[in-house]
Amino acid sequence: MNKQHEEYLIKKVKNKFSIIEHQFYQEFMNSNYNPNYDEQSGTSDDWFNENIADLFYLILSFFESRQLHLTYNNFLALFEEAIKTESSLLKEKFDYEQDYAELVILRKFRRFLNPFPEFDYNENLTNDSIKLHQLLGNTDFILKKSGNTITGEADIYKAVKWVMELYFPKVRSRNKASFIRGFKSYHPDILVPELKTAIEYKYIRSKKENDIDEYLDQIKIDSVNYEGDSRYENFIAVVYFKNSSIATPQRIMESWKEKKFPKNWKLILTFNSGT
Repeated sequence: MNKQHEEYLIKKVKNKFSIIEHQFYQEFMNSNYNPNYDEQSGTSDDWFNENIADLFYLILSFFESRQLHLTYNNFLALFEEAIKTESSLLKEKFDYEQDYAELVILRKFRRFLNPFPEFDYNENLTNDSIKLHQLLGNTDFILKKSGNTITGEADIYKAVKWVMELYFPKVRSRNKASFIRGFKSYHPDILVPELKTAIEYKYIRSKKENDIDEYLDQIKIDSVNYEGDSRYENFIAVVYFKNSSIATPQRIMESWKEKKFPKNWKLILTFNSGT
């Protein structure tokens, strides 16, 4: 088998994992937290069984392409009966730290793939993190495509969240984190559990460059208060400027550095294109 075909298999395996996890998460959240959810209209057990079987045979093909005969046989022996009889494929395990359930079979599949760098979890996280930063950097493009009138920060992050859900199925809105300081709780605008990342938006309407420091100070206060929830380790402040001429990105980044934000905080600047 040539390298091109092997790369194709790797891509198929990753995509199939993502599709199943996305659908299962949506089904879990709807059935547990949506009072208006109709199970008859949800994803069927047959759909999950068929896609898990597809994933099973894709992984076997990958092992075969690497001529890993012992791994192939072990994987086949361990899961073939469950795939054929469709028994226990939909068994789930609740992750109390992440506050959602996962399919046990997918966890077991991953154990066989963990030794391979192509399926390295940390590398995948890095790629997904780059994707997230690129998406947030395209905030203005998303807003223009949505056609929504922007009157405040909620109009911005709600439009962006809708797009993010296409790539990160576990994305959550406000009030789903536990950042508590004293007697007050603090809520980032968007949460991305897959990347342990919380996102805070700031909408700057002012045309005065001096006002930028005030907004950055507000974010600095957030950086102090967003502590205490171990599920989120990385933070991104996205500043959307209504007026693109307010200051250069270089000047704003200099001010950010001067304020000595924690290392786990990143700044993304995006400007209204006016078109």
